[in-house]
Amino acid sequence: MSRLVQVSGKLDECRREADRRRRSTDALERSLYDAVTQLNAEVEKIRQDLDSCVEELQCKLDAAEQQRAQMEASAAELQAVLLLL
Repeated sequence: MSRLVQVSGKLDECRREADRRRRSTDALERSLYDAVTQLNAEVEKIRQDLDSCVEELQCKLDAAEQQRAQMEASAAELQAVLLLL
């Protein structure tokens, strides 16, 4: 009977250790899942911020090109006036 008690005790010990490891693994998996979820949210926010920046820069580029075209037209007009003088 003594051997049976020893084996039973060892089995219970192994089950407790397996349960402890399973809980630890589950907690780690939840933590990793939460971290991935948070990273994905941050990546999406960065993408949105980049899209917004690209849009803003494109508007500024368009405005600069329009201003350049106006300046070139003004320069051409001034040149024409100078030729008339």
